[in-house]
Amino acid sequence: MGEVLYHGKKYYEPDRRAQQALVSAGIYSFRYYPKDRLVVASDLTVENLGCRKFYDPVPESLVEELIVPEDRTLCEDLFEKIDSGEKRVSTTLRSSRDQSLIRLTVTITDWDEEGKPESAIGIIEKPDEVTVSAELVRALSDDYHSIYYIDFDNNEVTPYRLSENIEKEYGAFFRSKPEYGAAMSGYITRTVMEEDREEMMRACSLKNLREHFAESKVYVHDFRAVRDGKVVYCRMKAVNLSSDSSLHKAIFGFSDISREKTRELERYAYIDPVTGGDNYIRFKKKLEEKTEKGYIVSMDIHSFKVVNSICGTTKGDEILREIWRCIVNNIGERDLAAHINADHYIIFYEGVDKEAVSERLEMLTIQLGKRSIELNVPQQLPYFGVSAWEPENKIEQIYNEANIARHEIKERKDINHAFFSQADASRILQEKQMEDAFEASIRNHRFEVWYQPKYNPDSEALVGAEALVRWRNSDGTLVSPAVFIPLFERNGMIRYLDEYVFRTVCSQQKRWLEEGRKVIPVSVNLSRASLYFQNVVERYQKIAEEVGVDPSYVPIEITETAALDDKSIRQLANRFYEAGFPLHIDDFGAGYSSFATLNIMHFDTLKLDKSLIDYIGNYGGDRLLEHTIALAKELGMHVTAEGVENESQVAFLQKLNCDSIQGFYYSKPLPLEEFALKIVA
Repeated sequence: MGEVLYHGKKYYEPDRRAQQALVSAGIYSFRYYPKDRLVVASDLTVENLGCRKFYDPVPESLVEELIVPEDRTLCEDLFEKIDSGEKRVSTTLRSSRDQSLIRLTVTITDWDEEGKPESAIGIIEKPDEVTVSAELVRALSDDYHSIYYIDFDNNEVTPYRLSENIEKEYGAFFRSKPEYGAAMSGYITRTVMEEDREEMMRACSLKNLREHFAESKVYVHDFRAVRDGKVVYCRMKAVNLSSDSSLHKAIFGFSDISREKTRELERYAYIDPVTGGDNYIRFKKKLEEKTEKGYIVSMDIHSFKVVNSICGTTKGDEILREIWRCIVNNIGERDLAAHINADHYIIFYEGVDKEAVSERLEMLTIQLGKRSIELNVPQQLPYFGVSAWEPENKIEQIYNEANIARHEIKERKDINHAFFSQADASRILQEKQMEDAFEASIRNHRFEVWYQPKYNPDSEALVGAEALVRWRNSDGTLVSPAVFIPLFERNGMIRYLDEYVFRTVCSQQKRWLEEGRKVIPVSVNLSRASLYFQNVVERYQKIAEEVGVDPSYVPIEITETAALDDKSIRQLANRFYEAGFPLHIDDFGAGYSSFATLNIMHFDTLKLDKSLIDYIGNYGGDRLLEHTIALAKELGMHVTAEGVENESQVAFLQKLNCDSIQGFYYSKPLPLEEFALKIVA
């Protein structure tokens, strides 16, 4: 026997010479491992049938590729019998590739010390045409309660076997060899559920059968019948016995599949199709039965989309199953877990404390890391949100809390899990209130534009200002920008707030011009989120035109990190410049400064971040400022220093020919009324 490795584990397959002997007889071999629910196809089976080497889990993976979905139950029954210890099982199924019949036979070859099946040999063969009819009757007899031979040339129905119910109601009728149309019409009218009759008549019509048999030898149709006042699920299986695609003779089998249908419905209702484990519905049902408190964990994987883009979705699903196996190995008998969707999972740890939860999540992270290396795939880095659960809690509420805690650490690399706290709940409530109040606050002008003046350090003349936004509550108090700006950046509302501030500044500049005041440029910040809208340049240009103010009076400020990170944003910045808006690069020095950016983009003004200004008086900081300002000057840019707070900083910047200064040394941000006093007529 040959050896193969799958997920780091050794498996065996038939000897190559044995494979060749089987293939010469039209038989293809595989090995089945019940404990791992794994089929390993022989090399020649893979080569001749064009199938995969490994099928995991079985039988679901076989149905996906080799067996038609309608025969799923037959396939499942075969492997269930082998798993339960039945030594040899055989069944006839249809190939999903060409609808032809194939016989699947599995025989146990090895047992473990407890007498449970450990491995089995399987063969796939196609019955020849001579044995097809007898084979069909034999196969249908195993699973179909009523079997009929239909001679379409003579328009005659002959029963092979009748179920007890059919014998009681139709025995004499069918033994009279009725015409096909009369037999089907009578059965459908008297037995098939009213809602399914029309579709059943269409399915059994000669027109439909001829169309279907022109492409396939087998036709399956499921329907509902009424028996003793109860609805039962039934299946009709029709097999064309004609040598060509025409319709001369066929065998029809009818079976009660209520038990299988119930199992199938339960499977769809409770079993996750990717992992084969519990889904969220089953998880909730099991959790409702719990009487002990514990913790609910929301789990996600960092950048899992990379796996699908690099490895493909098939490999992605395989990795999702591996993640599921790691989770199952991580939980105890009293714990629960489920696959939600994509790379999202949920776990319930029963009767443990925070420390135990943290330890388990750390262990799960280590296991996933090792598995990634074994599979030679991108590292699977999980992150978790955790919330305490008690039996009286609603699962949706606690799971949502866990999601919130998980979302809070999504961008962090120093930790991979967080527990939901009451502080989180208060913050979430506050954020919800702010979101609800946003539209009305825009409409009622509760967002106020404040101005931070910019002064020339030599003449101490007012040369410009930066527009800042403040939010005034209905009670007159102000909400800190540090509270609402991050929220609106996350939910996308910042785009509308940016536009509101820009329009407000344009309108105020226009009023001052009409009043004959000496108007100075007032720069407006543009958030990264606003820059991602492709029509933002045209939108702002249109606002300036509608208000009637020259773009030179409203410079646009773009943060250094936004300018560096995205090529499309750099292109947008250049379009702003071409539209006549002066451009300021804001917070220079706060991120990963690139002097090349100063040359490739049309910036008029470089704004030095406060973090650089705070280093004045330090030798390295002084030299850095000297060279930065000198380079900006060489490139023809103006330089503004932000966050200047004392006289020594002003003196140093003045010596370096800094063009303007803003900060508390000259003025804090001012409301409109106070700033207007500084604008002379």
